[in-house]
Amino acid sequence: MQNIAIYLFIFVTTVFSINASASADTSKEIINTLRKAWETNDCERAKSLMNELNTAPYQATYYFYQAESFEFGHCTERNIDKAITAYKKSYNLSRLFGAMQIGTLYLNDKNDLETAQKWFRMVAVLYGPEEKTNVESDDRHRMSEALKQVFVHSSFGNREFPKKEFSEALTWAAKLENSKAGEKLYRYALIFENGEDGYPAHHHASFKLLMKAVELNYPPAAWHWAKQLMKEVKAGKRPLYSPMPALEVAAHGGIVDAQVQVGRTYRDINKKPRYLERAYEWFIYARKNGAHIDDEIAQLVRRIDQTKAEKIRNNIELNGKAPN
Repeated sequence: MQNIAIYLFIFVTTVFSINASASADTSKEIINTLRKAWETNDCERAKSLMNELNTAPYQATYYFYQAESFEFGHCTERNIDKAITAYKKSYNLSRLFGAMQIGTLYLNDKNDLETAQKWFRMVAVLYGPEEKTNVESDDRHRMSEALKQVFVHSSFGNREFPKKEFSEALTWAAKLENSKAGEKLYRYALIFENGEDGYPAHHHASFKLLMKAVELNYPPAAWHWAKQLMKEVKAGKRPLYSPMPALEVAAHGGIVDAQVQVGRTYRDINKKPRYLERAYEWFIYARKNGAHIDDEIAQLVRRIDQTKAEKIRNNIELNGKAPN
């Protein structure tokens, strides 16, 4: 009996998975055809396709595209209120992007920043900073773009800049796109550091984005941040963060100037032999990668045990690996 129950469970699960997959494929086929009908203004065909979507398996999708038809006036009069109502129904049936569209409409069409922010924050809370696999790929990109636009454009003007929400939104936006999150965050950090692409300079937002890019181990961001921190140290200030962790991220990420700087830092901060040996390791590794620091190496090697120096040099030249 137990075996029969197991086989029955496997059979039911398999059938359900096949049906779910078939349902998704059918839905995509209907949507693709619907978009073509809208493009050619074939409203009779569009109405027939919408009726096909208006069944139990596709209900969330039906309300979503009904909302889109009202939003853009596809085969109907443009009606933002009806679009919002339909997007809410889609969202209530688990279509997360419906909430994002509601926020966009409140922001752009109704000029209601407060309500827009509520919907956008709802998406941020529901999505969270972690990846979710149940967000459709098209929606990922659109949600990413919407998050960026919302927490950028709606944040300026007379309203207080929502620092925490902004930096978190861009982090989620980068992760939503499923690739090169550190690179994207670093790009945004530079935009707000310098006030580019039509956005004013905002150093707090830039700093937060830079930190998040470093947390994702993106070497150029780490090197950029380390240089900022080192400027503060050189100016006699005590920065909140030590440059060393960021320097090592950049150095291990292949930035030769950072490798040299790690060596100099170990050489200068402490005169103990083990720190000088560590500095020598990084100098040899940086020279192997193209750094022109023969004079510094020659001066440093005189200060450490020659047997250890030879062992370090041979190890790095043979293995070619960065110091641990």
